[in-house]
Amino acid sequence: MRRIHEEVAKKYPLKLSVPKKHSVDSLYVVVVKIIDQFKHLIENRGLSKELWHNGERRGEKSVQRILFAVADSYCKANNLDINPEVDTGSGLIDFKFSVGYDARGNS
Repeated sequence: MRRIHEEVAKKYPLKLSVPKKHSVDSLYVVVVKIIDQFKHLIENRGLSKELWHNGERRGEKSVQRILFAVADSYCKANNLDINPEVDTGSGLIDFKFSVGYDARGNS
């Protein structure tokens, strides 16, 4: 995953137009662009090879980590934040996107 995270934004840059005024709708547009780029990388740039291991399809959690590595690299390059949601079982939310990658704290 580290290789994907370090290389994808450099090798396949995605310049996002981060709006001056932030809203749920404007952030949604950015998230859709990141997902479309992930789809493009899977379908057209060979990232689909990462979805398999020893001839077996990787599970959902592995694919989510690959998506996270790709999305995080684009978020960092465009000062957006992404965090995987805490695993509380099956649910609709897997990632949280927000504005501001540089000014975040860790605890």
